[in-house]
Amino acid sequence: MRLYRSTFTFLAFLAFSISCNKKDKEVKPVENCRFIGKSVNWESKTAAETTVETTESNFKQDDQGRLTLVTFSRTESRKDSTGVYASSTDEETYEFVYDTEGFLTELKRHDLRLQQGSANFKFGYATLQYRTGRMETTSITSYVYSEGRLQSSKYVSNLVVQGDNLPAATFPESYTIDYKYDSKGIIQTATSGGWVAKYTNGVLTSSVSADGKVVWKYDDQGRMISYSTPYDQRTFKYDQRGNQIFQDSYDNGVFVFSTETKFDEHTNPDSMIPSRYKGIPGPIKVTYADDNPNNMVESTVLHRNDAPLITSNVWTYHPNGLPATSITKTGTDYYKTTRITKFKYDNCD
Repeated sequence: MRLYRSTFTFLAFLAFSISCNKKDKEVKPVENCRFIGKSVNWESKTAAETTVETTESNFKQDDQGRLTLVTFSRTESRKDSTGVYASSTDEETYEFVYDTEGFLTELKRHDLRLQQGSANFKFGYATLQYRTGRMETTSITSYVYSEGRLQSSKYVSNLVVQGDNLPAATFPESYTIDYKYDSKGIIQTATSGGWVAKYTNGVLTSSVSADGKVVWKYDDQGRMISYSTPYDQRTFKYDQRGNQIFQDSYDNGVFVFSTETKFDEHTNPDSMIPSRYKGIPGPIKVTYADDNPNNMVESTVLHRNDAPLITSNVWTYHPNGLPATSITKTGTDYYKTTRITKFKYDNCD
């Protein structure tokens, strides 16, 4: 689970929401139950090399259930027949600041990544190439309200990359999102640098890039149903509970791939992470969380040039119906991956 760094991805994701409907027969945890984090051990093996990654995430909430602090720790190593040829560590935090009326006023991020290559491996960023590196990002998103509604948000970040004995390189980034409402206070548009998101009855219906070449469309529940670029046209389908069960991709009429996914009926812990904030018309998410309301048990990817790729997921559950662990496996003739996840909760007995 990683963080949203792409400006445009963040803009699009900030605007849309996904409906989460669940069957009545599902076992429900207690009312104040909280998902507070998870640990993941991931391993990928090919004939030539093995990659191992461990991650730990933690979500802290205040007594009103609002996120106050999110932390991520990650280590990764890659090895081949000669031994470990590359490794990295990553420590990332998000701090949420609220005013006395409960409005989110600032979202602060700090990320420090340390990288160690070898004689035969270099890391890279932009035009930089280096064996030993340090990448540090600081950012602040500020929120401005009027009459209890978000009017604008401004994102300012700075990435500093220091590799080997090279001079440090700085990569600043900033953008502002402006929100417009009708006379009844219902959101109509969100815009940023030519990017436009449009709403109907407070629900996102479309989003178009500044150059008009990237278009997102959504259904009446705000779920993405199509995504289009000059070289990638995708469609998405959902089940009655809101899980994304199918997507396909075409390049100007030529099939590229499709993904079909099956789910169980248990609550997805990622859906328990707070993402709604007072006065803000859409969710704000700082992680690559799985937005499906339930848990994936099998996924099949068909590609025009490859054999089917099947991913299976085996879950264990607590008596309250929440996941305790999951083991995810993907296997082909060329590589195999295994991911073991353990979930953490508070007040869920």
